[in-house]
Amino acid sequence: MKKEFEGQVALVTGGSRGMGRAIALQLAHGGADVAIGYGSRKETAEEVVREIEATGQRALCAPCDLRSQEQIDAFVARTRADLGPIGLLVNSGAISNFANHEEMTWDLWYETLDVNLHGTFRILFAVKDEMLERKFGDRKNTRLNFSLW
Repeated sequence: MKKEFEGQVALVTGGSRGMGRAIALQLAHGGADVAIGYGSRKETAEEVVREIEATGQRALCAPCDLRSQEQIDAFVARTRADLGPIGLLVNSGAISNFANHEEMTWDLWYETLDVNLHGTFRILFAVKDEMLERKFGDRKNTRLNFSLW
């Protein structure tokens, strides 16, 4: 029986822990090869890669600071080179700058928006054209899509 994501390459930001990790592992169990982007937890991301490889799927991890278009582009390029064309995108990378009202600054606020909002669009725009070209991400032509909400 064919697995749901067999033959697909998934790119998962924030894939080293939490929901991103769970989604990455579920995609691998569904037959996808998975690229894990991480902000600062290289060792944790490497553990997830080993777990994915234990399912029989290919995996890689790479730094992907969502504030850096250069890191995003390098992550996407490495994923394409090592695993193939990207068909699935999971935006799970985020930061939480919790601070009480006395400690909250505009810099913390802007950093949160830059990663959590702008970072989502940076990586989306890095992969959307190839996904649409192959009819992935197009709600009219496939069951797979990427959505922001």
